[in-house]
Amino acid sequence: MKKAAFGVGMVGTAVNAKAMWDVVREISFDQVSEVASRPPKLLVLAATTPEADRIARLLIGSDDLTGVSLGALDTDVWNLAAYDAIFVHESSPASTSKRLRERAKNDDYAAKIFVSSVIPFDRAEADRMRNLMSEGLGDRAMAFARSYLAFRPTVIARLISETSIANAEFSFVANIPSLIPVIGSAMTLGADMIVLTKNQMMMVYKIAASSGRALDNQSAIFAEMIPVVGQGMVWRTVAREATALLPFAAGTIPKIAISYTGTYALGRAAEYYYRVGKRPTRAMRDDFYRQARGLLVRLPFANKLPAASAIRSGPEDEPLAATGS
Repeated sequence: MKKAAFGVGMVGTAVNAKAMWDVVREISFDQVSEVASRPPKLLVLAATTPEADRIARLLIGSDDLTGVSLGALDTDVWNLAAYDAIFVHESSPASTSKRLRERAKNDDYAAKIFVSSVIPFDRAEADRMRNLMSEGLGDRAMAFARSYLAFRPTVIARLISETSIANAEFSFVANIPSLIPVIGSAMTLGADMIVLTKNQMMMVYKIAASSGRALDNQSAIFAEMIPVVGQGMVWRTVAREATALLPFAAGTIPKIAISYTGTYALGRAAEYYYRVGKRPTRAMRDDFYRQARGLLVRLPFANKLPAASAIRSGPEDEPLAATGS
């Protein structure tokens, strides 16, 4: 039995790798690489320069302030475009941040401005502000995660959450053409798989970038992605082909669940892989799925869907047993 399972696993892995490379050829990671690799620039302003120094160290979680500039609230910031983010710590009336934000309205390249009035600025407030910055900086947040370890968990968590939600919403919208008999089913069968897989691969690449992986050799990154992304293609193909044969109302809900939980679990697996350097165990993958299902039912659009008792309660990656842990 073990020999047969190993054989199936080898064939499955080869098929997954080929399918993944077919998708890879249609994706360009160059823009992500450029945005993530460019060193971040942060300016921290506070009542005094020494206080700005203290806040900056709490904010980035390090005493290495490379890429960080410091100043008092009366510092003349003449070029807002010189920074990715400007962090201002001041109490009411917050004249400095108001002045900077007013100037930023007329500058398309101006830094994002973040403000905290919590006194004293402590670790809890630093955690809260990192969450806000990870959201507000967009893709440039990856550069902060690459340079400052304290940003990494928040940035990667947001990448996983945003991609999982996007894939779930796409699955719902993509299933609408299936209301058209025959033609609609032909339109959706397989087409959404390509989009979902591309989104997942882009997510994994962004996680690799945020984790500090060298991005100058994209072939090496692709090779690293195979054991992470490739293993997910077996269960996803089987599950989605099965639900494609269901009527619209019955098929939509499982597809949303599959898209969300699969993407979330894949993101968590990738985060673990790039942080620890090895694939997560089967028990860990099962736990990722359980976490995903708990989050899925709390999504805003999930409440608008009818109850879905047909959604599997167990992990959707059953075929992975053949590929090993």
